[in-house]
Amino acid sequence: GAGPASGRVGLAARPLDSGQTLTWHAAAQFGTASMIKVAIYAAVLRRARAGRFSLSDPVEVADTDHAGGSGVLAELRPGLRCTVADLCTLMIVVSDNTATNMLVELCGGVAAVNEDFAALGFPGFRLNRTIGMPPPPLAAARDRPGRRPAADAPGSVPGSAGVGPLATVTL
Repeated sequence: GAGPASGRVGLAARPLDSGQTLTWHAAAQFGTASMIKVAIYAAVLRRARAGRFSLSDPVEVADTDHAGGSGVLAELRPGLRCTVADLCTLMIVVSDNTATNMLVELCGGVAAVNEDFAALGFPGFRLNRTIGMPPPPLAAARDRPGRRPAADAPGSVPGSAGVGPLATVTL
């Protein structure tokens, strides 16, 4: 059997046919981790529908776009060209942090994405910052003069000391 676990749990459910809402700990804030990427995807689609850009628009990954953590773009050389739709796919399918940051910037930054969340009916979602993890050590050192691998404590998430949650949600 399962042993005891610690943590906080919140719940929000609404059957589509009745419109009634069931909540538990609705006023509590919870860190979202990569779940916020689904809401960022909705913000990207909203802006594409509004004509601010097209999902088929080309984008180029710059050296300064690379973010560590999950994903593959940080492992590839700067100059890679793909489309906005490709960035969306990478953000959702492999939780790519570089693609996520590029999409947030394409939408106009953190404040603009938070405005999108409210306009989409998600006022409790809040993106606090872009993903600030340094790229992987090999990617940081490879073909980039002057960049050195991060020197973080073994077993820690690189660049995470003293950093608050990426995003929060209030049910």
